[in-house]
Amino acid sequence: MALNGKVALVTGARQGLGKAIALGLANAGADVFIADRVIEDGKLDEVAKEIKALGHKSGTSGGDISVEADVVAMIKKATDELGKVDILVNNAGVTAPDRFSDIP
Repeated sequence: MALNGKVALVTGARQGLGKAIALGLANAGADVFIADRVIEDGKLDEVAKEIKALGHKSGTSGGDISVEADVVAMIKKATDELGKVDILVNNAGVTAPDRFSDIP
């Protein structure tokens, strides 16, 4: 799958599955903007460096996807830095009650 010229935004991209998705998109040719709620530990910046080392543009944003203002700011930053968003991967996880049936 060739994604040359496409821009992806991946939430929850600091580690684990989100990081793997972001790097996979970059390996397929996309520029990748990555976001996570946690940015202070530097892991998100390291993923951006890995994307850039693959020859693609990347940008980062902090923010909580459960807060509308954070999401709006994240999308604005992504489009300001990379021009557009073609692909959205909502990978960010949330802490839920012990049982799925307890979620309203």
